[in-house]
Amino acid sequence: MLKLFAAILGFLLIGLAVLGLQHHKLEITSQSVKLHNEIVQRQHTLWDQQVLISQKTNPLALAEGLKKAGMSPGEALTPREKPKPVNRVEGDLIAPLRR
Repeated sequence: MLKLFAAILGFLLIGLAVLGLQHHKLEITSQSVKLHNEIVQRQHTLWDQQVLISQKTNPLALAEGLKKAGMSPGEALTPREKPKPVNRVEGDLIAPLRR
């Protein structure tokens, strides 16, 4: 009878320990989810700030700001025309005739 009582008491203590560990695991998981959400929110804030910085510091915006202030933006900040694409098939067909 004493062995049975000790076994039941042991199982009860082990069960309580397992339940306590599960509860602790759930608390830690909840804290990690909150921390992850905060990190993601800060990352989005950082991305928004990077977009605003890039909008205000791109060359065309700087050139417009200088023009509004009455200064010359110079050649470095003026937009250039894109080169026209070369048709590779046409270039390949003409290349043998140039020899």
